[in-house]
Amino acid sequence: YNGSDPTCKVMFEQFFEAFGTSVVVKADMGGLVWAESWFESCLSERYSDTCITEETTRGWVVFHKHHRKHDCDKRITQDFKNYSTRHFEMYGGTAKVNISDW
Repeated sequence: YNGSDPTCKVMFEQFFEAFGTSVVVKADMGGLVWAESWFESCLSERYSDTCITEETTRGWVVFHKHHRKHDCDKRITQDFKNYSTRHFEMYGGTAKVNISDW
């Protein structure tokens, strides 16, 4: 910085007018998602543990990336809807973020 140079001084002042004196270098907006899937025991009698696990994680695709594909009976999807319940809660973090406010 050269305070005697008028161009440098103007650029310096414009920078701090635009950006201020504080710069955010890191933000932590994390939290915990507690997700539960409850299903009737009749499903475990009819389908394998692998297929039940796959169907359970499929319901939480927002929080869990679904990569594996197993050869499961296609009826499990409808049966899971009929004989299971899902529940989740968010603790901490930011539950709703309005991107236009950023």
